[in-house]
Amino acid sequence: MNQAIGLLLFVVFLFLSGLHFYWGFGGRWASQAVFPTKDEKTKAIRPGVGPTFVVAVGLLAIGLFILLKTVLIKWSLPVWLDHYGLWFIAALFLLRSIGDFRVCFG
Repeated sequence: MNQAIGLLLFVVFLFLSGLHFYWGFGGRWASQAVFPTKDEKTKAIRPGVGPTFVVAVGLLAIGLFILLKTVLIKWSLPVWLDHYGLWFIAALFLLRSIGDFRVCFG
């Protein structure tokens, strides 16, 4: 069961990473729906190419980390990463949600 969930999470993060790479290379599909707006026409945030690629690589790394944690890939992790990696990922998503809340409702 853990392996099936790990594989599903990997596919989700792979898709999200691919979408960010697509946007980084200039793609426009679905980009209008994901950016918060201050009013009907003004975007509250306009990320550049560099940050978009950083997010894409980060999402890919999270997906690979999940594969490693669910033993779908046989490769040992450093002890500190094995113990604190999931906490770090959870903290990143918590900080992102706080930032979105501040931008949209602040």
